[in-house]
Amino acid sequence: YSEQATEMQQMMMESISRNNRVRIEGVAGSVKSRMVIWEALRLSKIGKSVAIACYNDLLAEELREDVEEALTKERKIVTDKYGRDGGVGFGKIEVNVYADWCKKYAKAVKELPKMGADKSQYYDKELPKAFTNAQTKLFKDKKQREKMFFDAVIIDEAQDFASEWIDTLIGLLRDKERGFARVFYDPAQR
Repeated sequence: YSEQATEMQQMMMESISRNNRVRIEGVAGSVKSRMVIWEALRLSKIGKSVAIACYNDLLAEELREDVEEALTKERKIVTDKYGRDGGVGFGKIEVNVYADWCKKYAKAVKELPKMGADKSQYYDKELPKAFTNAQTKLFKDKKQREKMFFDAVIIDEAQDFASEWIDTLIGLLRDKERGFARVFYDPAQR
């Protein structure tokens, strides 16, 4: 993962870093997914845990691979410069498609709904409801809150998400007021 940001992209990422909540709009090919990786890496390097969500499996796999490659390179840079970790405690970065985020949390509280004949009802309504209910339960437990919740949530290709799904993903934040939320989308692909 070697792609460097242009000067304009760097300026934009710097402005993003100054705000807790940011919505980034860009057309196809405008490197939104690259910016997702750059921002996740930036937050991880300052010790923040990051949840990345997207809608499709192929993009999730690509993001996972890019995150791992970027983290490996960053760790090597730190190790080469300081020997060992140099005191840099990288925060975890976890990438999942939306349905997998829902299932992970519903399973954690043993309340994963069974899929019936109507798959769209299951994915559009039942899973998101189970996700929200699980978050409410898990958030009450301090250990679970530390383990299962994040300092930042980044959503890639958010135009593919129902707006209430975005709200459920924001629910992954440990600190609902000061947590970081980044929503990347292409309005032309609605």
